[in-house]
Amino acid sequence: MKIEDELKIAIDKLQLGVVSSYESDNVLLIFDNEAELLKYKRKHKYMCPDQILISIQDLCYKPTVLVGLRYKRYHFIRDGEVK
Repeated sequence: MKIEDELKIAIDKLQLGVVSSYESDNVLLIFDNEAELLKYKRKHKYMCPDQILISIQDLCYKPTVLVGLRYKRYHFIRDGEVK
């Protein structure tokens, strides 16, 4: 399976977790890689409790990473966006 196919499957999983704003305040942040995720965590020591952080690798290769999670929206954070 190509990465594009895996990403399409992952986006389908993402969309299953999106619920209306009265059911969840959570925002799912998906980072290009683990290094960007760690950089974000170091920069934001007091993170908002409504943020769920994962990497794209977790999304594509860990099938249970989103089970039970509900969020009102998600954002992809690309390399270099975390300053």
